[in-house]
Amino acid sequence: MVKLMIHRIFSVLIALSFLVTLAFSQDLSTSRDAIACTSTVLTSDARLETCARALEFEVRSSAQRQAIILGYRARAWTEQGELERSIADLTQAIELSPELPAAYEGRADILRNNDQCDLAIADYNKVIQLLPEKPQIYFGRGVCQIDLRRDSDAILDLDRAIILDKSTQRGTAILSLSVKARLSASKRDFEAAAASFGEAIKLDPARTQLYLDRGAVWNAKGDDA
Repeated sequence: MVKLMIHRIFSVLIALSFLVTLAFSQDLSTSRDAIACTSTVLTSDARLETCARALEFEVRSSAQRQAIILGYRARAWTEQGELERSIADLTQAIELSPELPAAYEGRADILRNNDQCDLAIADYNKVIQLLPEKPQIYFGRGVCQIDLRRDSDAILDLDRAIILDKSTQRGTAILSLSVKARLSASKRDFEAAAASFGEAIKLDPARTQLYLDRGAVWNAKGDDA
């Protein structure tokens, strides 16, 4: 149950990850294909075509720009379910620009969703070295820690994500609290689970699902008595 819920969360986050962390259009020239490659409107087929042209003609002189375009093409491959090609592009991007956090993050998210957390952890670690204050990375690594049955490490990462995110957008903090709650519930620690949902409710009192989830925890606690 916990693993399935986390997988669904990441299916959403993996698309958002590229939109947020690969927002480097200012580093690209004003060339038409390079800009089209980064589009959020064009189909994945159209973006694959424009990314290929950009790599061949427009950004060949800059390793950094090639890495960015490869990252955007990887997003298009991911949308088509071509995960091996996506990973190949992200790996090439890392080789071209070893300090590009988005490439490591994108590859880590794909590996995690493909049940390869043992490999994803290293990429999450690298992103944390480069961007130590980004809460989403601690959340991602925390999810992988759960998959690897390292629950104590998972809690540390989720708590770090909560601390970093509470003063900003709060979305990652709520996700982290929800994952903590479900992890606690899976261990039949219903008090801790309800407390985590309660903290999430404080951050977003209008989110109805949090109340339903907390209610389900209390019901489970009653059944367990």
